[in-house]
Amino acid sequence: MDIDTDKTRNAVDLQKREGAARPSFASAQAGAAAVRGVLSMKGMTSSIQPALDGSIPVQENDFETWVTQVRPAFEQAAATGREFASWHIKVDAKLPEPPNPKSQWGALMHRFSEEGLVEAVSFTTTRDGSGVRTWRGTRTARTQRRAA
Repeated sequence: MDIDTDKTRNAVDLQKREGAARPSFASAQAGAAAVRGVLSMKGMTSSIQPALDGSIPVQENDFETWVTQVRPAFEQAAATGREFASWHIKVDAKLPEPPNPKSQWGALMHRFSEEGLVEAVSFTTTRDGSGVRTWRGTRTARTQRRAA
């Protein structure tokens, strides 16, 4: 007989001696429903985990707020008509990081592209050798700057 089997038998014997009953399927479902109820607190739309005391930390920087902060720098870059990578603008304008830097820089540039502010031009590499897209302001973005 191996050690794991002995441990299992000892645990079962201990439960029998102490009168511990195996939880029923219904009680397990009730427990799961209670957990789901706690996890889906009414009005809670954030992915932030509540603190141990039940309070929900204030999220200081969300994506939309961040977009509002960095938009002017990209509008200025688009108005020049020169080719740039998003990280060029980030470094030159000393822009803050988004809440989720791994995905939201790309989401930002995609949004600007969809809005007609920038258009994809080519690719370049970062200092670590990663390939990134380069952008240029659209004709509309350049003419709006001149008109203003």
